[in-house]
Amino acid sequence: MVTFQYHDWFARLSAVNAHLWRLQVSRTQDWPKTPDIPVDPKLANQHDATVATGGRGQHYAAPIITATDQAAVTRTGNQVSCGPTTITLATDRLTLPNVTLRLPQLTATGWTMRVISPDSPAYFGGGTQNGRVSLNGLLVQIANENRWTQDGVSSPVPFYWSTTGYGLLANTFTPGEYDFSNPASGVMLSHDGENVDVYLLLGDTPASLLHGYHELTGLPNLNPTFSYYPAHFNAYNRDYWVPVTPASAGAIRFEDGRWYKEYQPLNPQTFNLGYRPGAITVAGQSLVPNVYGNGNVTFTEPDAAGMPRRALRETLNGEHDRQFSARAVIDRYAKAGLPLAG
Repeated sequence: MVTFQYHDWFARLSAVNAHLWRLQVSRTQDWPKTPDIPVDPKLANQHDATVATGGRGQHYAAPIITATDQAAVTRTGNQVSCGPTTITLATDRLTLPNVTLRLPQLTATGWTMRVISPDSPAYFGGGTQNGRVSLNGLLVQIANENRWTQDGVSSPVPFYWSTTGYGLLANTFTPGEYDFSNPASGVMLSHDGENVDVYLLLGDTPASLLHGYHELTGLPNLNPTFSYYPAHFNAYNRDYWVPVTPASAGAIRFEDGRWYKEYQPLNPQTFNLGYRPGAITVAGQSLVPNVYGNGNVTFTEPDAAGMPRRALRETLNGEHDRQFSARAVIDRYAKAGLPLAG
């Protein structure tokens, strides 16, 4: 590996192979043996107490990176090479033809780093960022929020990739934030923790970048055939449907020909604790709108206070109203000709 210093910090650059490079930065030369994990994070009620979800009582059990290979690198002046790949080392950056890494800056609580690509690439990744595909224009949280609705983060992964031929994986369990709001200016990354440990993945195609990720972390499990069919997570056991007009934000038409909007109960047992614009009260139950469409809503059956007179709770088998049930969803899939698992 190649070692160097900047801002009184210690850095080292190494390679798994010509398309997988590793950059580490620390305040001392006592390099950590394991990734950083949060010590005592502040948590919302009922978050799981595991490393993956940012819980308390954490301990290191298994690595993110499973690759143990280390290829030889050579340094000639300010250029570091491994096979056909050469990285130019400057005072404040590492430069390749398709990507520039501004060297990480250590802060009192963590670190930041900017990664710049030519042109205006598209960005993808970050784990389960619900409802998000392209990350362009977004500020992405790499932290489990235990939210399974639109824009919530439920299974974050500190990895993203770009259409300009690179990906980046942070070897850390700490919370982070990736800013893709201005793709032309690159990506601004930040993570908690004392040390920087990131892998730069190079490849000409999305497939090659994802395979590079697999080289570092291991191949994904091959799921059974029945798992490749329609599925719903955390559904049909909580929410309510309220009759609304067709023009209402988030209105959905059901088999009875009427329009309904989905609401969620404010309930600590469902991790839903905060006020949301458009909150209503039905029969003493506080409900907040599902994040899809929080604009103007008109109820078809309002009471004197303008609140809806009824709300239908969804169920598995249609105990209250069959059309708001998991069984009805299965019927719709079958009617539409979608394959169903056994």
